[in-house]
Amino acid sequence: MQEFGNAPAPPKISDKGPDEREPLIDLIESGEMIKVIVELPGVRKEDIEIDAHERLLEIEVDNESKQFHEQIDLPCDVLKNSVKAGYKNGVLEISMKRIARKKKGRTVQVE
Repeated sequence: MQEFGNAPAPPKISDKGPDEREPLIDLIESGEMIKVIVELPGVRKEDIEIDAHERLLEIEVDNESKQFHEQIDLPCDVLKNSVKAGYKNGVLEISMKRIARKKKGRTVQVE
């Protein structure tokens, strides 16, 4: 079956069975910020563990009814100390700042 128009692809079915779905994940880049939005309905915020690395974000949920582990490759390096997360109504929102790119070259004066 092909996607039509801008309709989103159906959620992935997990290995646990047809009733378990992988959470939908969105990565949004805007200016100097990156946001990751994950749908985690039926999860308590105490069951969510987030580890931030320079180019990788790990999200893990482990409780009696749900288990989820995802590694998200980030499009650029981020400041690990800038990562903030909020969880409301089954939606986890993580925001972080990009590390500004440093110039690798040098300026050459024309003679």
